[in-house]
Amino acid sequence: MKSYSNKKLFFLLTLAVLAGCSRQEEKVAEYDWPPPVEGLSWGMSEEEASDVLDWEDGEVIWQEYEDADVFGTGQTRKKRWAEAQTPVVFLEETFTIALGFDEDIGLSYISMMPDDTSEENLVQIQRKLQETYENAWGTCFQELEEEQKEQLNGYLLEKGMTQQQVDALLKNLTDDEEDRIRERPLVSYSVELSSDSFSYGAVIFKGEGAAMLERSECD
Repeated sequence: MKSYSNKKLFFLLTLAVLAGCSRQEEKVAEYDWPPPVEGLSWGMSEEEASDVLDWEDGEVIWQEYEDADVFGTGQTRKKRWAEAQTPVVFLEETFTIALGFDEDIGLSYISMMPDDTSEENLVQIQRKLQETYENAWGTCFQELEEEQKEQLNGYLLEKGMTQQQVDALLKNLTDDEEDRIRERPLVSYSVELSSDSFSYGAVIFKGEGAAMLERSECD
């Protein structure tokens, strides 16, 4: 497992209570990386995120669509996007944010569009990301503590995954390079640099794995 001792911002020391969790039983999970917006936690419901960000009617544009099931069961699930009009500051840059919510696992996707999308500034944003985060992938499923793996095992089976799928996701990896290809992060980030993309310049955080972990700890 990675050593977490030298990372800057990388523990979720205290998480907001997620949907389905008892208010008297707050959970503490350790993994890299928490959401880049203060107060948010992966797996939060729409209502919880709205409360944290103090969103008012008219400040957010909501969109709804159908997408592939995050559990790989072949079904589709409802997902909702919230695009906020109020800017946030991250890495000393001003961004407009959009939050993605899955009907099963809550907050699992964050897109942050910088005000300045010039090539020069995007280079600076990438540099700041590299200085803040050790790498673009956070903790992988296979690196979790055994207790967390047991919680996820039961949760994922309840959501329709087969035991074979779960075993492939949580099985400890060897040092073999081909085996390491199976790594799947709880959270990752990327910068959209395709000039043909409508989201050119966006910093995108994907936290589906972290949201699953948080939801599993609520059961």
